[in-house]
Amino acid sequence: MTSDWSKASPLPKEPQRSDRAASDQKFESRSGYSLSFRADYWRLSKDKVVPIGAVTEILKPEVADGFRSALAHYAKEYSASHVFNVTIHLLHYLRATGADAFSVVELTNYRSSLTRENEYRLSSLRGFITSWFELGYPGVQPDVIETLKAWRLRGNTKGRAVKRLDPKAGPLDDIELEALNTASAQLFETGKIDAAGLAQVMLLTHLGSRPIQTSHIKIKDLALGEQGGNETAYILNLPQAKQQGEDGPFRGTLKPKRVRKHLWEVLQMQARQVVEWAGKRISPLSSAAVAELPLFPNTDAWPTAAECSSEHALVSRLQNDQLHVPTNFVRDVLKKVVRLGNVRGRDGDLLTISPRRLRYTTGSRAAREGFGKWVIANLLDHKDTQNAGVYTDNHPNFTKVIDKAMSLAMAPLAQAFMGTLVKKKAQARLGDDPRQEISDGFNEIGVCGSHGYCGALAPIACYTCIHFQPLLEAPHGQVLDRLLEERERVKQYTNADDDVVVGATDRTILAVSQVIRLCRERKAKDADSVGSLQEEGHG
Repeated sequence: MTSDWSKASPLPKEPQRSDRAASDQKFESRSGYSLSFRADYWRLSKDKVVPIGAVTEILKPEVADGFRSALAHYAKEYSASHVFNVTIHLLHYLRATGADAFSVVELTNYRSSLTRENEYRLSSLRGFITSWFELGYPGVQPDVIETLKAWRLRGNTKGRAVKRLDPKAGPLDDIELEALNTASAQLFETGKIDAAGLAQVMLLTHLGSRPIQTSHIKIKDLALGEQGGNETAYILNLPQAKQQGEDGPFRGTLKPKRVRKHLWEVLQMQARQVVEWAGKRISPLSSAAVAELPLFPNTDAWPTAAECSSEHALVSRLQNDQLHVPTNFVRDVLKKVVRLGNVRGRDGDLLTISPRRLRYTTGSRAAREGFGKWVIANLLDHKDTQNAGVYTDNHPNFTKVIDKAMSLAMAPLAQAFMGTLVKKKAQARLGDDPRQEISDGFNEIGVCGSHGYCGALAPIACYTCIHFQPLLEAPHGQVLDRLLEERERVKQYTNADDDVVVGATDRTILAVSQVIRLCRERKAKDADSVGSLQEEGHG
């Protein structure tokens, strides 16, 4: 379906039923999209297209007219996600019961078919049906409303994945989170994801932001401030969304977030690329127009020169979300990083990743660091603390008793070592350059295969780097012993209360352990090869 971006007069606030039935009026969704009342599909935002025709073809004609009228009211007043969910839940009811209208009997039967986990569907639908009736549109009888209001229905279950540390749906542990961040940086360095992908992943992992918030960021949302001591504060004015289960209007509220310098620099890099890209299409662009540009533009939807030949026309289009990247793009880049980076979960499988898991991770880490409900609610942009309690009341502690045997056993699951094992320096990339040598202060450990500047602490940080080329005969076991001793010292110093600090080097420990295993396997393979050759020679 092609979208009509033109501005059309909205429906009257309380339209007459005869007007609804007789005409195919145009009206505007809350997100600013022009809709045709009689169309089979309503595009409410860049992300949501509502299949209204799939519902109306099942309902009786009079009920279908009432449904269109009630949903049009919702489309003007509520978020695209909320309208979409209501439609899908109603479609589920109709298909599950075979009904073409509402009755107490069919709703009762439908309720009995739902489990504890999915009774939220009827809970969500109840609010819409009640509004439909109260708006005066046909299709809902008083006895249906009386029954629905009398029921106590369960909402969507919150926090179970957090409480049970679900390895597929719950918060990531520190090793998994570090692996995801490391993989995204390395994939960007090797050109397998672009600056936009890196920036999106970092926003999700660092802030626990929702994909729709990330999608709605504009260049003007990046700002500089000052903190004590005349130091620079790096600010991202993050668009707010999903208050009380519903998305807000497009960029209706902005919330300042302090971000770390390295995230800020990635966001600025992406902004520069967007300005350069947009400037090639409409030039010159004023600073006011540049400020309105999406930080993550939808290049597929970008207007051609014929469609948008002036800065004014472009700025006009930038007043709603149509030129911002769809939120599914933000979700997909996470999965791309996991797939291309071969990021493994603590169960040994490819990491199951979603923005929701990263929000769980942000809340859980905050609870582990001792923050209370109000701080966590504010961090996750919740309007109240009713959902923050799941983190403070049942915050996960991932700290494990890691010794040498366990680290060697866990190493293949973590896949923390990203480099290449070499037998001798001559086989390594840049192995003939003495400046690339990596030492532990006493022994030669390996070779760095990158010419770029690196300020990381060698050799500890090297073991999780794609450029590291450890030597087969190097004393990697000594490095592992020192890391384990340091971990135990930190654990005793903190009384094991701060598991974030205690576990800070766990992924490095697993990477060193993986190198040790690879060395053992290579030496065993070489020994077998020598033995086979000797047997053949003897024969």
